[in-house]
Amino acid sequence: MLIDHDKHSNLIHKNIIDEGDYSNYIIKKDSVMSALTYLLSSASLNGNLPYPDVIFIDENLPGLSGWDF
Repeated sequence: MLIDHDKHSNLIHKNIIDEGDYSNYIIKKDSVMSALTYLLSSASLNGNLPYPDVIFIDENLPGLSGWDF
């Protein structure tokens, strides 16, 4: 999972992960709240949505920061 409010950063990081073939599925979110909503949704907890093995998060997000996460 990539969490960053800068869509360009998420795109660059996604491309790096894709080029290295490090993951089959990448979840991109633009805020702590949208990431938490995804992670705590019943669909992701029940296995109906992919659940991340690794989370990369920007420390300096507006609102709730990476440290708050």
